[in-house]
Amino acid sequence: MRSRPRRAVRAKSGPWVITTPDTEYAKVHGVHLSDHFPLWEPCWSVWINGGSTVVKHRWANGTHAGYNNVLKSGVSFVTGHLHSLDVTPWTDYTGTRFGVRTGCLADVYARSFVDYTEDGPRNWRSGFVVLTFSGGRLLWPEIVHALDDKHVEFRGQIIRI
Repeated sequence: MRSRPRRAVRAKSGPWVITTPDTEYAKVHGVHLSDHFPLWEPCWSVWINGGSTVVKHRWANGTHAGYNNVLKSGVSFVTGHLHSLDVTPWTDYTGTRFGVRTGCLADVYARSFVDYTEDGPRNWRSGFVVLTFSGGRLLWPEIVHALDDKHVEFRGQIIRI
């Protein structure tokens, strides 16, 4: 697959800007959730059940991010930055908690990622994670893995969507 054609343009004063011929989003106002949902309150973290589980875009990075997040935070830790779609349990004297990486909702080989990844291989997976709490306790997080545009894998079954 080829990258989209690009051209560089220079504003009257300032840096060069790379543009593409795409106009799909040209009339969309704003790139932040708050631009489209004015009551949306932006935040860096969401703390669930008194802080036993935290959801953030990222904290630790790299191959062992899920492990490092749960180990160093002392709580179950959910992130999405690495698009990995996995669950790493950690058990110690306080019980079991989880490092969760939530994957990517988009097709990981979509054209929109070609330039970002320099068309390299991606250790990403399409899907998301279902979190279930019982009595304030996070149960084992469940992965919903997108197999293709019409099927997901969930709880040992292939489900047509």
